[in-house]
Amino acid sequence: MRKKIEHYIRAGYSGLYVISHEEARVEAEIKAVCETVGFSLYVWDVANGIVSAAGDPVPDTADPIVMLEAFAKLPEKCLLLAKDIHLFLGDPNPMVIRRVKDAVRIGKNSNRVV
Repeated sequence: MRKKIEHYIRAGYSGLYVISHEEARVEAEIKAVCETVGFSLYVWDVANGIVSAAGDPVPDTADPIVMLEAFAKLPEKCLLLAKDIHLFLGDPNPMVIRRVKDAVRIGKNSNRVV
């Protein structure tokens, strides 16, 4: 999995969707990829909002729409792991889907991955 994700990031993919029941393993693999390609890692979940790999929270980002808007303000060469986003895509919420599409477009133009 690590090499595949690394290849996608190096190829300029700005949106990746990983399905796994092993959340901790996926996060560890993505962290390793970020170290290899020189990207900073941010992790989002609905309980904590965005938190940097160093443990620094981005205030008021627990809402998925706010998180996706905050993605555009994160530094270049970063990856935002959105752990619980699938919960908001199944219903489907048109605003969340629009923001995901916007985030992927923004990431493509600014060397960010969600």
